Amino acid sequence: MKKETAIEWLEKEISTKLGTNDLLDDLYKQAKAMEKEQIIDCFMDASQNFSEGEANKYYNANYGGDK
Repeated sequence: MKKETAIEWLEKEISTKLGTNDLLDDLYKQAKAMEKEQIIDCFMDASQNFSEGEANKYYNANYGGDK
């Protein structure tokens, strides 16, 4: 089972309560990209023997790829 990120949770909560629009969708995409980069950077910092490709595999396995 994939883990839900904080951004995904926030998107779901706001969409449920307020709906959605193109501006919010764009902001969610930007925030998700930033969060993905932070998770990958953290993984690489903690596991200095791993490559960026391996960090991407970790992200995809745990957080669902390009969600």
